[in-house]
Amino acid sequence: MLSGLKAEYGQKRGTVRQIPFQILLKDLAVLSGTTTETVTTVVKQLQQQNKIRYNRKLISFI
Repeated sequence: MLSGLKAEYGQKRGTVRQIPFQILLKDLAVLSGTTTETVTTVVKQLQQQNKIRYNRKLISFI
């Protein structure tokens, strides 16, 4: 789901590609057909791997 959002809506800002609108983790769960808990876990893992940033409901791909 995240790679699709990145490809469709990602806007380049320096070395980072950012989705230009806010996305709730709950909405990501609905779009991907999984639970909010699973989405939260995956987002935290991706943040620890320095692949994304999720801050104030904005997703940035590093």
